[in-house]
Amino acid sequence: MRRHDLAVPRRGHVLGTASEKYGRPVRAAVAVLNDALQHSDSSAISQLCPSRRLPEPGGWIVRPPAEILAWTLASTWLTALVTKRITVGASLEDAATWFFGKAPGTNPVTLVPRHALKDADRLLTTCRDVTGYRDLLPYVLDPHGPGSRASVRRDAATAVARDRKRAEGAYYTPADVAGYMTRECFRGLGVSNGPPTVLDPACGTGVFLRAALATLRTRFPDETPLGLCEAALYGTDVDPWAVHAAAFVLLADCLTATPANDAVPLQLWHRIRMNLACTDALTLDPPRYGDREIVTTDRRGPHPTVDSQLLLLADSRLDERVSLSALFPRMSPNALVVVGNPPYAKVGERDDLPALNTVFGSLGNGIRPTSEVYLLFVQQMLRLPAPGLAAGTLVVPLSLASNVGAQFQETRSLMEDAHGTWRFAFFDREPHALFGEDVKTRNCILFWHRDQETCETRIETGPLQKWRGGHRANMFSSIRFTPFTDSIRSGIPKIDGVSQTRAFETLAARSDRFEHACTTIRRMTLADVLEHEAPTVFIGATAYNFLNVFLTPPRGAIPSDSTLSTHPLHATTFPTRGHAMAAFALLSSHLAYWWWLATHDGFHVTARFFRGLPVGTDALDQSVRPRLISYGEKLWSRIRSEPTVSLNRGRTSLAYSPVRFLDLRQRIDRVVADVVGLDEAFLAELQQISIQRVQAALQETENNVRERG
Repeated sequence: MRRHDLAVPRRGHVLGTASEKYGRPVRAAVAVLNDALQHSDSSAISQLCPSRRLPEPGGWIVRPPAEILAWTLASTWLTALVTKRITVGASLEDAATWFFGKAPGTNPVTLVPRHALKDADRLLTTCRDVTGYRDLLPYVLDPHGPGSRASVRRDAATAVARDRKRAEGAYYTPADVAGYMTRECFRGLGVSNGPPTVLDPACGTGVFLRAALATLRTRFPDETPLGLCEAALYGTDVDPWAVHAAAFVLLADCLTATPANDAVPLQLWHRIRMNLACTDALTLDPPRYGDREIVTTDRRGPHPTVDSQLLLLADSRLDERVSLSALFPRMSPNALVVVGNPPYAKVGERDDLPALNTVFGSLGNGIRPTSEVYLLFVQQMLRLPAPGLAAGTLVVPLSLASNVGAQFQETRSLMEDAHGTWRFAFFDREPHALFGEDVKTRNCILFWHRDQETCETRIETGPLQKWRGGHRANMFSSIRFTPFTDSIRSGIPKIDGVSQTRAFETLAARSDRFEHACTTIRRMTLADVLEHEAPTVFIGATAYNFLNVFLTPPRGAIPSDSTLSTHPLHATTFPTRGHAMAAFALLSSHLAYWWWLATHDGFHVTARFFRGLPVGTDALDQSVRPRLISYGEKLWSRIRSEPTVSLNRGRTSLAYSPVRFLDLRQRIDRVVADVVGLDEAFLAELQQISIQRVQAALQETENNVRERG
């Protein structure tokens, strides 16, 4: 039977839950060691605690030396275990002797009282699944600990860790996500004579660096794993323990691949740790080799690095800023590949906001505490590489594609101006999420590569992926990309294939809009909706498998004693009931649903969506309206008696689903397609998109029922 990697989510296996299970005894041992070290001499702890042998700026997370040393001792034990240098039941002293060597005065385990060592050893004897710990090593060594929606439901004490993770925007990246991203990113670089330089600017405990090492080993089989780490792998993080842990993770993989290495492991750890630095990646500037300033080229031709429009400032004289080459003197001028999962958080209050605005100030209205950090990492991916061959891949929130805020639009404009090829893969959060069931987010994986001769920008996009847990293994191999030639400044459309591209371009070029056909557009509570009598179409503020569109509900649709939801709905009023019925038909169509999926985030239904829907007065004019009225009347007569009444936190909401009435929706699609000039191939795709999304949700529900049964 094929063994499952514990670092990959699947049905019934949640990465956070597995990491919590395996990490619990390790964290307990760390707590025992940390408590015991509080009574030791702090200068002795600092002297014996291993660290980087070059200065590093430091991050904004501070961890006391006792905590660092406690984690270090536990990590030496885990590293020895997963590389089979010790067996289950071996002591911390055994592992420390292996790692630090036998020279007098070099082993920090001597600082820990005997009773604490025995207590820690007792806890670690429960760590028996060597292969499982090898899979989960980066997550077990994560200093945050368990903290997710699921963990809080099981144990309220994990809410502290969850809140800290949210504040720092830190989430576990599954191994298969990191593996897919690094493989695809390296494939974009093509064939090279030697390994490129890989930088993870928010490396955490090394998930992406581990994946990059595996990819490099496949591409350069004649190189030793340790040699690849030293020559090619670099990382930064704001947490001093995280970069230590990343060095342990990479060391474990190197020793697993080359078990005959007789060097003192501490020395090998130091060689890896030299390429890792505790610093804030937003303070990094491009490398400087000798006196040569880095310059780049855009559509306007060559320009110096001080061109803040393209964020290529390479001046390290700004306060608290440092060039990449100064931080990592061993870094070669080879092609730079930037990989990772940046923080999903706000910039926050920082003392260096003026410096950030000097570097990133061309974005929107400048960098503010409320600005999104991950957008700055996208820009760092573009500004840090030297000219010529370069690549990058980041997994970021879906808002990169759909948010129309100034900073988002300017970031997308910057991407358009960055020569090379961009590819975007989009992932929904239901039924299963990219990061697993403990972190429900909608994501975008972006890829960028630039060759030596690139003088243009190419964009390739894709659909909003929705899959069931049982299909995860095939998910990445099925991802495909579709060329898109229009501007992405206002958003990156989520479309699949030539037919959808043509349809999108046709609709985007239209000047007619849905709002042109409305009398008023406003927000109304459900209580007001139930009493409303004007010719109005109501639209729910969220959606998933269908747009929640309905007319004034019949009396009795909701029990009279219900406490109604106060979340407002959109209300679009029309001159006559006929206009409203035609508009109801239009908004219930597969076409409207597809346009929403392509242009929005797959959850929120904003006024921007239906105001800008590129079908309006011409679909509701006298020649077309009678047919839409007829289909709308039939559809409403069927669904009005079948409301979905939901109770959430004691409040009742209302929805009407059109998904079962495929024939009527197809007829509506055909009427609208004739008006706007869409072809038969696209019409055939429309219903399949809706069917596939609904089937995925229904199958998931059936599976959950069977599992509960």
